[in-house]
Amino acid sequence: MMMASRSSSSFSLYYYSPATSNVFIPLSLIYTCVAHLWLYLRHGRSWRDTLVSELPPPSTFNNNTDDNTDDDTDDDTDDDNNKDCYNRRCRSPKIAIVTGANTGIGFQTAQTLVVQYGYHVILACRSKDKALQAQQQISTIAASSAATTTKTTTSSTNIGRAIVLDTILDLSDVTSIEEFVQEVDQTYGDNGGIDVLINNAGRNTTGELLTTNSKATTSSATTTTKNPATANDLSLDLMFVSNYLGHFLLTKLLLERNLLKRDETNDTHQHKVILNVSSVMHHFISSDNDCTNRIASSSLHDHSQYQYWKSRAHFGTAQTRPDVYSATKLAAILHAMELNRRYSQSHGIYAMAVNPGAVNSDIWRGFPNWIRAVFQRVYLTTQQGSAPLVAGAVLGDEWRKRNVLYLQPYWNPLSQILSSPSSTSSTTDNTPMLPFTEMLGPYVGFAPTMARLPHNDGGLEAAAILWQASDDLIGNVWVGSKEW
Repeated sequence: MMMASRSSSSFSLYYYSPATSNVFIPLSLIYTCVAHLWLYLRHGRSWRDTLVSELPPPSTFNNNTDDNTDDDTDDDTDDDNNKDCYNRRCRSPKIAIVTGANTGIGFQTAQTLVVQYGYHVILACRSKDKALQAQQQISTIAASSAATTTKTTTSSTNIGRAIVLDTILDLSDVTSIEEFVQEVDQTYGDNGGIDVLINNAGRNTTGELLTTNSKATTSSATTTTKNPATANDLSLDLMFVSNYLGHFLLTKLLLERNLLKRDETNDTHQHKVILNVSSVMHHFISSDNDCTNRIASSSLHDHSQYQYWKSRAHFGTAQTRPDVYSATKLAAILHAMELNRRYSQSHGIYAMAVNPGAVNSDIWRGFPNWIRAVFQRVYLTTQQGSAPLVAGAVLGDEWRKRNVLYLQPYWNPLSQILSSPSSTSSTTDNTPMLPFTEMLGPYVGFAPTMARLPHNDGGLEAAAILWQASDDLIGNVWVGSKEW
């Protein structure tokens, strides 16, 4: 357990090592049973009606299009029509990019934004075939929803579109990211750019990414871990790149091309929204005294130190897979903080981190069937897990006004203990959570919560150094000799 000083603006008394998370699992199961019983005894059967935060009604959003969603989902030219229809219209439908949108909470988030809120959502996926399958599924649901709405109401339907670009998005490939951003620029650059970027894609298995002059070759996730003393400086951890560094590059390129920049001529002056998917695992960051690193631990003990992030990025230098995964989820929060510091004024963006909760999704497909059966009973559905992401996307300006950095889907018992009848939303927004209460618990849709951040400056130094380390990793290692 690593000790840190407490901050008035962050929850940073200590971090737990990733191995400790296994101890919290049975505790979280006990807690969720007790918490549900307590809420039932206090509020009765209607406790969900009292505590669950509902997404805003779709009717409050003006994303209507001029025509109905195409019923012919088998049309080979549907993809081109989707992009052309945007260029033919005024700036009424909002445009979103969702990475990893072919499955899990990414798919559900894209579907909700399209069907309920009229967004045009770019499905940014590594596989073109899977992206097209997801597009057809969403289009079918959208058409059915539009037909149902037409029969039950005389008002115009608010249905958006799922869009698949010609270019795939492989977050472990620099060239793929650059080509994807280029096509986004060509398609939407002259029409207001992108309104929402949801950095959702990720993986929970590690592997090696060999980089030479901007060309990357991945090895199997079962590649033997190298001796840390001889780790190759050109070798990056595939999980670190896919979960964080690839999204860092994608976001930066979109910002540099002004594709994520508020339109000052628009009367609504709505900020562009960037959402990074984090996790409860951001609480579990091991100190480097627990790791057998080849770099002096004195420079790694602190999460604001440059070498800490470098050691997590290079394959084979961190002790365990959970250590890398947890680092990427803390990085998602710090990245959002630094984005706000650098671009909130110049580009009119607001960035947040979102924990979708423990979700029963395809990310567990490699686990035994009996374990997946347990997950199905105790974990959230993908629709429930997507609620914080959808709330972050459609209520971005509200979160900005309240200075909310972190959303998660569970009831926070400390908000009841630490708040008073006179407490305001800003007070409850800044209430921390104990790790086991953010693993499982009563589902409330989405709840602003204080993230656990390093240092007594609320993580500002750590966020700045992470940005510097990320830039250097891309320029000196991933891209190699290419100009950066």
